[in-house]
Amino acid sequence: MQEFEFDIIGMGAVRTTQRAKFSEPFQRYARYKTALRMFLRGVGIKECPERFEITFVMPFPISYTQKQRKELEGQPHRYKPDLDNLVKGFMDCFGKDDSGVHEFYARKIWGKDGKIILKVVN
Repeated sequence: MQEFEFDIIGMGAVRTTQRAKFSEPFQRYARYKTALRMFLRGVGIKECPERFEITFVMPFPISYTQKQRKELEGQPHRYKPDLDNLVKGFMDCFGKDDSGVHEFYARKIWGKDGKIILKVVN
């Protein structure tokens, strides 16, 4: 099993329509996919792994106190974005060819810094 850590905050997939392609959320999503694709290619991953484990570490809001942060560190993140949209956003960075994926485990947790932890299962 190979493990990779990417210092990028996960983003859920954005619904696309012809008009939406020029909106700020879509543009931000396009930048996210490009950045993630570059990180993945940098470690030699050019296509979507067939089996993987992925953890989305979601950063704390600025308004959270140190006590709240300490209590929530590593705990499940139960707010938006939804986990299925985060996974879809991850798989979208490979283009349309994610049909080979047959098994994955995904979770999202609270953490100090936002990041994505990917474990590719051989």
